[in-house]
Amino acid sequence: MDNDMNNSEQKPCSFFMLFEFDNFTHELSIPPAVVRKYGSIFPENATIRINSGETLKVKLEQLDDMKYWFTNGWNTFTNDVGLEMGAFLVFWYIGHSIFDVSVFGISGCERVFSVHNNPTESDPDEFGND
Repeated sequence: MDNDMNNSEQKPCSFFMLFEFDNFTHELSIPPAVVRKYGSIFPENATIRINSGETLKVKLEQLDDMKYWFTNGWNTFTNDVGLEMGAFLVFWYIGHSIFDVSVFGISGCERVFSVHNNPTESDPDEFGND
């Protein structure tokens, strides 16, 4: 039997965040389970990469042993991707201080970004039909 499927170090760590309240624009906490697994190797500065390939530097601030937050640069990211209440993000920590992020709008559809940071929903019904 192939043991690769059981080796969690082979797969990137993933987590998601649902934005239910208007308290996510300046900082975002990383879930404790992710911190337990990877906190010892988190860098002070990280890179967030969206599906267009664009990246943004953010600071990872450690508040105590089990609390890390995206801080400096996080507000720029939320503005650039048009993050709003009801949206959610899926993060993959792929190592080397890089987090890949998928942004899902309130429709539940993944937002697709162009190189110029103009997000669109992949669901045409999101915008209505004329």
